[in-house]
Amino acid sequence: MAYEERWHEIFISSTSEDLGDIREKLILSTITAGHIPSAMELFKVTGNRTIDMIHRYLKRADVFVIIVGSRWGTEIGSTGKSFMEYELETAIENKKNILAFLMEKTESGNMRANLPRDSTERDHETDYQRLRTRVQTNEDNLPRPVVEFSKYDDLPELYALNLEEAIKKLNGKGGWVKGELYDKSMIHLNESVSKNRFFERFVDRLNKFDILSSRCSLEEPLKMAIANVFLDQYLARMIENGVRHFFFESGSSVALVAEAFIERLNTEKWLRDISDNIYI
Repeated sequence: MAYEERWHEIFISSTSEDLGDIREKLILSTITAGHIPSAMELFKVTGNRTIDMIHRYLKRADVFVIIVGSRWGTEIGSTGKSFMEYELETAIENKKNILAFLMEKTESGNMRANLPRDSTERDHETDYQRLRTRVQTNEDNLPRPVVEFSKYDDLPELYALNLEEAIKKLNGKGGWVKGELYDKSMIHLNESVSKNRFFERFVDRLNKFDILSSRCSLEEPLKMAIANVFLDQYLARMIENGVRHFFFESGSSVALVAEAFIERLNTEKWLRDISDNIYI
């Protein structure tokens, strides 16, 4: 089988107060490696829609990366769970490939001991220890391989090395694949359809649109990511301002925005609730 270059979507989960600068480096490292990062910095976090976004992004992710440093994080309402712990649970439920990084116990203990006296993080020592245990134990109560680190500055290099190994373990599954719009060697048509001269002419004419094919397939992962970032930034604002009529003009980039928009209408509850009043 010929080698296929694939873009994989990588969901990065961590706290932000202690890992804000490092997360930016990990996102850049993901892009440099030729993959697509999903991280809270890249989409708008507002109200209950946060949970919907976590589910949507995790559902399509190929690898779930969790980095536990010295903090448990922000609690979701009064659930007793932080965003990071909830994301881990969601990744496990969706049987995602998990790449875990865990701060060495002595170092994390020292950092927690030096937290400001008024830090709410001090109230979650039990929660933090529970999260560490969950990261190290998989759903079958067996040890989960984790990468330990002692300094945050070590993470970018460790991440790059271990992400490459995590991608290899996928064995060519998942991700986005470069390819032509239609490949007769890969697609097997129903006999009655393959003998339909109209269908054959239709496919042959599509195959002549090389430029459109390239725009919709070779660049699709990047364009789909851009489409989602656009909707994350502007869709809620448009809805809040009373926009209910949407017109998507023809074009490969806009077509992907339309596709992402339709997906959200089907999957996000806040949009489903008003979908009867939306006109496309």
